[in-house]
Amino acid sequence: KVTMEDFSLFQQNINPGTHQKLTQRTVLSGVRFFDFQCSAPKSVSIMSIWDKRLIEAHKMAVTEAMAELELLAAARIRKGDNVRTHNIEITGNIIYASFMHDTSRALDPQLHTHNVVVNVTKNAKGVFKALETLEMCRAIRYAGKVYHNRLCQECRKLGYKLVDHRDSKGNIVWKDIAGVPDDVMKLFSKRRQQIEEMEAEFIAKHGRKPTLEENNFLAVSTRDRKMLTSDKEAVQVHQLAQLSEEQISILEDIKWHAQGGMIDEIDVEIAKKSLKQAISIIYERDSVVKMDKVLAEALNQSLGSNTLEYLKELAKQMPELRNLGGFKSNPWVSPEEVIERELYAVNSVEEQIGVFEPIAPDFTAFQREESRKKQAELIHGMLNSKDRFNLFRGVAGAGKTSTLQELCKGLRSGGINSIYVIAPTNSATDVLKQEGFEASQTVAHFLVSPQKPPKGSYIIIDESGLNSLREGVEILKTARLNNYRVLFVGDARQHTAVESGDLFRLLEDHSKIQKFSLTEIYRQQNEEYRRGISECALGNFGSAFERFDRNGFIHEGKADYLNQAAESYMKFTENGQFIDRSILVAPTHDEGDRLTEAVRKSLKAACSVASSGREAEVFRSWSKPKSWLKDASNFTPGTAIAFIRNMKEIGKAGETAIVEKVDNGILYLDNGKCLYAKAASDFIEAGEMRKIELCKGDLIQFNVNLRDRKIYNGNIARITDDPGKVMMLYPDGKPRELIDLPREYRTFKYGWVTTSHKSQGRTAETVVVAAQSLDRKAFYVALSRGRKQMALHCPEKEFLKKQLSHSGDRTSVHDLAEKGEISPDVLIPLSEDARKRKRAILPDFSYKSIKTRAEKFMAELKRIAKRVSEFSRRIKARRARDA
Repeated sequence: KVTMEDFSLFQQNINPGTHQKLTQRTVLSGVRFFDFQCSAPKSVSIMSIWDKRLIEAHKMAVTEAMAELELLAAARIRKGDNVRTHNIEITGNIIYASFMHDTSRALDPQLHTHNVVVNVTKNAKGVFKALETLEMCRAIRYAGKVYHNRLCQECRKLGYKLVDHRDSKGNIVWKDIAGVPDDVMKLFSKRRQQIEEMEAEFIAKHGRKPTLEENNFLAVSTRDRKMLTSDKEAVQVHQLAQLSEEQISILEDIKWHAQGGMIDEIDVEIAKKSLKQAISIIYERDSVVKMDKVLAEALNQSLGSNTLEYLKELAKQMPELRNLGGFKSNPWVSPEEVIERELYAVNSVEEQIGVFEPIAPDFTAFQREESRKKQAELIHGMLNSKDRFNLFRGVAGAGKTSTLQELCKGLRSGGINSIYVIAPTNSATDVLKQEGFEASQTVAHFLVSPQKPPKGSYIIIDESGLNSLREGVEILKTARLNNYRVLFVGDARQHTAVESGDLFRLLEDHSKIQKFSLTEIYRQQNEEYRRGISECALGNFGSAFERFDRNGFIHEGKADYLNQAAESYMKFTENGQFIDRSILVAPTHDEGDRLTEAVRKSLKAACSVASSGREAEVFRSWSKPKSWLKDASNFTPGTAIAFIRNMKEIGKAGETAIVEKVDNGILYLDNGKCLYAKAASDFIEAGEMRKIELCKGDLIQFNVNLRDRKIYNGNIARITDDPGKVMMLYPDGKPRELIDLPREYRTFKYGWVTTSHKSQGRTAETVVVAAQSLDRKAFYVALSRGRKQMALHCPEKEFLKKQLSHSGDRTSVHDLAEKGEISPDVLIPLSEDARKRKRAILPDFSYKSIKTRAEKFMAELKRIAKRVSEFSRRIKARRARDA
């Protein structure tokens, strides 16, 4: 226990024992403490008026959460080889004070505890150091789930039934006590309403959402003085006076039925299911994470069903997970298949070094073009390479397209006429087709299609930074099987795949693949603009930001920044007459919606878009991972689903339906059909329906492929006078062809604004970006789309600049080994004997391999043919006997 006086000294960075400075540095503007608040769900707080056992349940949950928080306490290592690194050490100790309250500042029932953690910890040598902020934030997120899990456990022990509380996108947030009326919870949420009003005022003033720290300040600054002279009884009388007799009767009845006796034993099956679900959700988009992230998601999947200790023990035994080492209290973990894929990718590339003869050693690229000297040298290097796999890093605007066009000439001069240029996305292939690579196709189509290019072909993969590790391994296997040579073209500082694993960066950073680079930028014609993009390409984002700001490219608009961005777009496109001249970018749905509204208002005023039109209902995806879609319990009546590909006799690609009922894993839809969620995850997306106005001249963007109409995800079209027809556009905004749009196709949105992900690969004279926050990848990609001019509009420059500390890179197993966070032994391939033993207990992941799927399909066809043949033989024999 620490006295209040000592605690106050700790907060001032003073050692209570010596009254000397506690840590080495005292940062005046630094973080003095962290406030980790454990707040009970509103239903629990309300019921605690009648059932004081819930207050004890809350206390037990807080104690367990803080114990877990303390286990993850860490400090930076700043000595020796670690001086300039972000390496940390786990200290496992904190100093904190807890302050429990049972009401909000509005005197509503709100059971919560403020755990004020001093920003200090003591390492193994007894030295006091500041807590590592990033690790502390990670620990707080995890401890929050620990709190809710333990609270749910205690509520169930007391006899309460619980129901999931989900947010607007179907995510489980916590569990509520079943039966507490919604109107009562709304009645006692006045404090939340006050804070939301203040948040709205903040947004109106600053043009952006408040940060966590700013939210905390709002909460403090908007507090009314409590009834300091009133005792608890008076407050309770005040609370009960707001309820009707019927409401009080309902709540008392809930308490009366909660008489305990519902102490459940550990449910092994639920625990295993929740861990498997957590693994599926997390590793669909990440290759490696710390154990606390897996446990937090597993707890969230089954709040109150199992103890934390049991889940920890079970996680150690899960064959799907491999403990990579690191800190004992929170090790790095990854699925075995991820490690296998990383090893295969690196080893496969290195095994194929020097297996060919040079293609065209005598070819001269860009003859008599002195300005293309560096590109020519790079092409000569590629044509002289003896390796199966090469990597070409071209920074944004470095002239990759012209380099590839000249490379193809060199390949043909060396006798290679079978050249295929592919890309990960439909929008990227559209750009390639416009640039002369007319036979371009997506990577997915290339891998799935049974009609592969001839053996010995040369495969160029543009924007290969968008290839996931799984796709990359399939490409490597296909290349070796068909004797292809492959050139990976991309830039690791630009966007990566949504799916886990960044193949391009893995090969560039961790393999001996022969690398070729173009770093001189030609796209930007304004010298300062070009220098700023060059600094981004080199990773100097602070310098780039300052250069752009000095030269008038960055505009601070507070709450008016979106309207100002719309004005820039109207200026660059001459009131919307020449939409091919500019690309309009916003990073989030919310900003995109509001920017679209501002642009359409201006376009209507300029008569570039009709003043009125028709109403259309369209689908907005929640972008849920497949593992989420497979779990029917995630769907509730009213959830919209969209078919992203044809599902026989249930729905066609682009169509939508509403979930009416969920029963035993089956979704019953308003179109009269039903589907089994587990089998439908490859065919559907979950989301919501929205109504938009479509006027003549409006742009829409398609989100689902309709191959028979030549509509692909990312394509842009213009609305015409005819509701059934749209004018398809090329990526540069020029008309392509008039097509019929099916009446039931609803998977599209306005096409005026795009994201930085969608804009990657595109170029225009100008680019307008509107954002309150961008990470490094989005900043680099979005701002580099223009040739002549760029305008970045933001609410606050300093806030935006701070966000550039986020790289956007995802960690690989090889990254951890290189940094020394895990042992390099993790990357030693397993022996064949060990591999067989592992395979015997691991789940079958072969269904994710396209080659394996094809082999299994052919084997099944052979088995069916054999059964049919045997059946026919028996029929003939029977007929012969009967004759």
